[in-house]
Amino acid sequence: MSEQQQNNQLPQGEYDYFFSLGEGCPTAMTLKAMGLRSFSGPFDWIGGFSFEERLDFLLSDTQLILDSDEWEYQGNRFEPEPRDIYVNKRLNMLYPHDFPYNVPLKESAPIVRERYARRLQRVRDALKQEKKILFAYMAVKKADDFDLVRMAQNCSHFNEKIVAKAHMLYIQNNEKIPEGKYQITRANAFLTLVECAFVKNGEAVDMELLKKLFSGYHCTSEQANKKWMARQNLKKKIKSWFINKRVKEDDFYYRILGFKYRPKKKKN
Repeated sequence: MSEQQQNNQLPQGEYDYFFSLGEGCPTAMTLKAMGLRSFSGPFDWIGGFSFEERLDFLLSDTQLILDSDEWEYQGNRFEPEPRDIYVNKRLNMLYPHDFPYNVPLKESAPIVRERYARRLQRVRDALKQEKKILFAYMAVKKADDFDLVRMAQNCSHFNEKIVAKAHMLYIQNNEKIPEGKYQITRANAFLTLVECAFVKNGEAVDMELLKKLFSGYHCTSEQANKKWMARQNLKKKIKSWFINKRVKEDDFYYRILGFKYRPKKKKN
């Protein structure tokens, strides 16, 4: 590990694309807040799969949204938006953000399937280009089989299979690290481990700490990034308008730009 200890700097600088590898939504939220999220990716809002399994998945031909009979209902949630929660039984992937609340699976699944096929294709297309890509992954808990040497080897193998040059930024939550500090280990040319206390006592993510971590990065695809940000802002305004129109106990979901409003039928 002597090489790792000597080269302990973040791989900051310019990248053509930034994508979230998960493991949860804070990664995509942080990239978005820093203006680095190039496009919506397949792993932005879903749970399941390990870091290395996600890399293997990108190299495969498998899709994230499959047949309807592979889905299992897991309940619902109402914050920040009402959603039904499903898990894909074959892939063991959890989808807590994508399925509209109280909408039959046969209606919602085709929309979600098309959305994820599009997101997945974006990343796979980027891997076929001579571009520089940064993948970010945030782990709240350390994996039982965590092995930095093996992970570094798999990141090297990943780069051997693609045209682009991809660097992986693996951010591991470690409450023993002093507040506001990072412990950085460059495993090899393709993997950097960053240990920091970005979640403490199971509470909210320290977004200011994560923003500080990403402050030295820059996305060169400015035009694509600006278009993406403009679309996101428009969707946010439309969504806010629909939510403000909501009457108490209305049953609503979204289909316009990904959203739809449906008032509850009045009882006779």
